[in-house]
Amino acid sequence: MGKKLPSTPDGRGRPKTNLTTELKATVNKIIALYREQVQPRGLISYNSIYKFAEELYETKQIEYRLKEHFWKKGHGRDLIDTANKVIQVVATNKEQSDKNKIVDTVDAVDKLFTGKAVDKRKLIASLKRNEDNLLRFQNENEKLQNVWRSECRNTRIERKE
Repeated sequence: MGKKLPSTPDGRGRPKTNLTTELKATVNKIIALYREQVQPRGLISYNSIYKFAEELYETKQIEYRLKEHFWKKGHGRDLIDTANKVIQVVATNKEQSDKNKIVDTVDAVDKLFTGKAVDKRKLIASLKRNEDNLLRFQNENEKLQNVWRSECRNTRIERKE
């Protein structure tokens, strides 16, 4: 019997070859340029970035011609999927913890909601985090305003005397 080839984690098909660091850097550069120049709202589609990469190759901005299969089935797809994860904006605060992360609402809706019940639950959980943070920030803001008002009153009283 012949030697059995290693398979993918799900046990089907041939595993992908490893991506060189140079090619990975080029693909990440293409994705960053795409975000900067096209400014997509939501998911980056495999076909649109393939066409964008073709334009970059034709104008000699990149040296590699990346075929459609690379973007739709290969390593390009994996890197696009990574870029398509929900972007989280961290609130500017000295205590940067998970409690202060705010999910970009439009991005979350575009990426998480496809009409399925499972996606609806994920979307609600993601947006619930924003709601909880908003309530917490409103409470903190109210407390600070009360402290500020009381200090203002104390300074006015001292001036009158």
